[in-house]
Amino acid sequence: MGSQGGHGLQGIIFLSLGLWHLIFLFTTYLRSPREYTARAWYPIGFLPLRFKHLELHIMLFFLPLAIFYDLGISTTYEPIASGTMPTSSIMGFEHVTILFMFWLFALTVLVSESTPFLPFPPEGSFLFASLAFGLQWLSITHRGSESTDFERQCSGLLAYTAAASAVSSGLLVIRPRAFLVNFVLCLSLILQGTWQFQMALVLYSENYIPLGCSYDAGSMSRPGSSTLASTKCSEDANTRASALMSFAFNCHVIVVVFLSVLTFAIIAKFKGHRRSASFDSIAAEFEAEAELVQLNQHKLSFEKR
Repeated sequence: MGSQGGHGLQGIIFLSLGLWHLIFLFTTYLRSPREYTARAWYPIGFLPLRFKHLELHIMLFFLPLAIFYDLGISTTYEPIASGTMPTSSIMGFEHVTILFMFWLFALTVLVSESTPFLPFPPEGSFLFASLAFGLQWLSITHRGSESTDFERQCSGLLAYTAAASAVSSGLLVIRPRAFLVNFVLCLSLILQGTWQFQMALVLYSENYIPLGCSYDAGSMSRPGSSTLASTKCSEDANTRASALMSFAFNCHVIVVVFLSVLTFAIIAKFKGHRRSASFDSIAAEFEAEAELVQLNQHKLSFEKR
């Protein structure tokens, strides 16, 4: 089911990426709502021009490190008694394919943006993002089916966020000017990050594991064994722990949405944006027409006299 370090690392990546895109989404939209178009990455305008693609370079550098972590540290390749590859090794390779897909996404966007050899339209990069998130959803769903009931509940909630990322990225391919769809994508990235931290605590930390549950380290470290590490709950505690995770996920959603809307309001106030500017002109015209009608009525009543 992964490791505490793996969940923590993914939490940092998704949370940082989600917050980064959320802030740039708000500032870009507020700068010119009518000309807004979603971007799969954002250039850093306050740095020198050579750092324009810094976000993509960071992804290209750190994703191979995450791949090395999965292949060289967190996964054991010792064969089990039957001589076949352990399940944890297969899961490690499965996760590596997802990381490689994200790396391929960053490489494709960088080549398309900085060279003339791959003239993809800007919204085409969301197609690769949608495929990567789709693979992530499939992987999480598969891992959940091999886990205990409590772990399945945690991974199932994480799968919802991955599915939201995949669907919203796919919609941005055909509707790149849809601000709310991009907003949902940013929220799903942030939720993936916060929920990865939640899973790292409740699945591996003794101080946060629900009452009636315990962490079993398994026996994958012993040659010839294939027992996976897992967090198991008693029959009575399993229902309580699953309900607790559903409640915690609802709290994550509420807090993330509230803080995101608050951030949007703060940035809008800082930027001096007036959402009702167009409405004010319409209202002024309506008031002028109302005054004109009223004057005409007074004129007609005066002529009748």
